[in-house]
Amino acid sequence: SQQFDRNVLERKLIGFCDNKGKPMYKRTVVPILNRDNSKVLACQGRSIYPKCKKCGSYHYREFDCPQVFFPKWKASIGFCTDMCLYNYLSAKRNIVTKKALFITESVGNVLRQLEFGIENTVATFGTQFSNFQKEMILNSGAEVYIYIRDAGEAGEMAALRVKESLGEKCIVPNLDIHDDIAKETKQFYEKRILTELREWI
Repeated sequence: SQQFDRNVLERKLIGFCDNKGKPMYKRTVVPILNRDNSKVLACQGRSIYPKCKKCGSYHYREFDCPQVFFPKWKASIGFCTDMCLYNYLSAKRNIVTKKALFITESVGNVLRQLEFGIENTVATFGTQFSNFQKEMILNSGAEVYIYIRDAGEAGEMAALRVKESLGEKCIVPNLDIHDDIAKETKQFYEKRILTELREWI
């Protein structure tokens, strides 16, 4: 399981829903906030359960496999992830000296970056990369984009898609990641990943 610094979780208002009557029940809830962080516009919830070997769902373990698929991630009604980048406004404010923007797939990857003080990081909410997200990045003020890809074929294809879309300003460093940076140990992250990213931090 992924463990993150409590201060980072509290700063991003991330919590856990244990209310049976709520749609995010048994999920870690990530709020999507407005410009001054005063209002929650939407949220995403990640199941706390691992993938079921029987049905491929991420459902409660106290019940049998459900008829309706229980996804790993669930967005609140009306929230279009391809129209948003997680942590975008905060990242944009921190593109100052190096003029660099780090792009990752998931919220967890952003949280890991924040733990090490790398505030100028966004997430695409998965492997998709929409034209709207592209325009947000092009308007971020960054002069270089560093895409931190997840391991595996899906991560490789996502990196190729983003690189092709953003062009020569996009760099995809080889970080020898085993899964994604959120699941790497802090020791590996500090010794291997930070060393590679140092020139853009």
